[in-house]
Amino acid sequence: MEKDWILVYSVGKSYQADLCLELLNENGITGVVINKKDTSYASLGEFEIYVPGESAEKGKDLLQKSGM
Repeated sequence: MEKDWILVYSVGKSYQADLCLELLNENGITGVVINKKDTSYASLGEFEIYVPGESAEKGKDLLQKSGM
């Protein structure tokens, strides 16, 4: 991941992160998921979705409007 990528969304389940990536890709935005889940306590942590800086605003709006 490049250094100018920005966190646009966080979710609690891996399938939600996959759906977010799919939505971003369908709209021409490249994204990556970083797993911040604790390996000892699965209920702690989240999956963070990052996009390139130039797509951050569009990505945030898209994901927030989706109601994930």
